[in-house]
Amino acid sequence: MSLDVLYHLIEPSVFKQYIDDLFSSATRFVMIYAFDRSEQPTASHVRYRKFTDYIKARFPCFELLKIVPNELPESIYGGADFYIYQKVQ
Repeated sequence: MSLDVLYHLIEPSVFKQYIDDLFSSATRFVMIYAFDRSEQPTASHVRYRKFTDYIKARFPCFELLKIVPNELPESIYGGADFYIYQKVQ
């Protein structure tokens, strides 16, 4: 499970290593709470990515099972969604 981490990984190599470690250690499911978008904020400590594209290309043995949208407004509590992946055989 990855909660509110991805957008803080601003270096591409750190992001890739984190995702690789997350999925390589999973036996059945991976859940990610994050923003799946590419536009960039003005803060230097934040970087958004379309992580679903990277995961689809890098880990074809995992399928995106479900996206659970955040019901709270982004301006109040983040606004990221939950992405649930399942390993397929």
